[in-house]
Amino acid sequence: MRLLTSVGSLILSLSACATVCEANTTYPPATSVTGWGWDDSNTSTLNPATASYLTAMPDWFTLALPNSATQNNVGWGYNNAAQWTFTFASTPVPASDLNVFNYSAWVVNNDGYNLPNGSAAATRSVTGDVGGANFTLNYVPGPNDPGGTSSTINWVNVDFLQIVQAISNYGNDQTGQVTSTVTRYFIDNGGDTLTPFYNLSGGAWGYVYPPLPNNGQPISKFMDDTPYRTEDNGGYGNGQSDAGPDLLSIVWQADTFLAYNMGPVDGTQNDVLLYGGLNWGFTYSDTDTPEPSTFTMAGIGLALMIAGRSWFRPRASAK
Repeated sequence: MRLLTSVGSLILSLSACATVCEANTTYPPATSVTGWGWDDSNTSTLNPATASYLTAMPDWFTLALPNSATQNNVGWGYNNAAQWTFTFASTPVPASDLNVFNYSAWVVNNDGYNLPNGSAAATRSVTGDVGGANFTLNYVPGPNDPGGTSSTINWVNVDFLQIVQAISNYGNDQTGQVTSTVTRYFIDNGGDTLTPFYNLSGGAWGYVYPPLPNNGQPISKFMDDTPYRTEDNGGYGNGQSDAGPDLLSIVWQADTFLAYNMGPVDGTQNDVLLYGGLNWGFTYSDTDTPEPSTFTMAGIGLALMIAGRSWFRPRASAK
């Protein structure tokens, strides 16, 4: 009886844990993670699984230029050739200069992690039906690379430029039927209100830090981003309740480039050279289905405990 009762108690404990002990970020980072949130099963998968090196602009680069994620999608003239031009440098930096310090998927809760300088990253406080990715890019220049010890480009003028493509599917949360698909392209400039660059320290969407001191010589410069979406309110809710339109899934991808603004060149106010970059992102989906493990495990646990007591109950002796 003790064995059956103990097994039943264990299963009951596991069933209780199923509602509060769900998976979130995994370390070492996995390419995909699934966890139970408010009332959905949430899955986030890195897309691509490994950040890929870029030596050219994607086809949708120009589609992102009129839009900024920090100004309600209102254009700032970045697609005005008299104000801004963006071209690839004839000699990009080696791929080894752009180090992926952290690239991990997460759902339900955004776990803490450290940045290249040893400080803790600022994680997302939203919990529940939510998923996204953590991405930290660390640029370590060679002597002749932009910002390097022998480079003519000043270290403070080395920037990051990030453009995003987001394809969102909306629909009925209970049936999973997609009723509309919305594709957005925008510059994700981390809260910077003056430039297209992802350089505002402590910005709403991420963080960029200056180089660490090394007798005045550069060591590295890095950017950190934690994009996410929620199931409720079309992907921008608090993750704690159903509220239309429901986001069923999203494919979120970014191209993050190393950039140098040469300033006025040939009549252009800001002539920007791109020295390579990385493509990264995530796919998030949620499924509104009952969590069978909780009720099933609880039922099994209770059944075993009751059975143990009845099977081993002392029987009256025959007269």
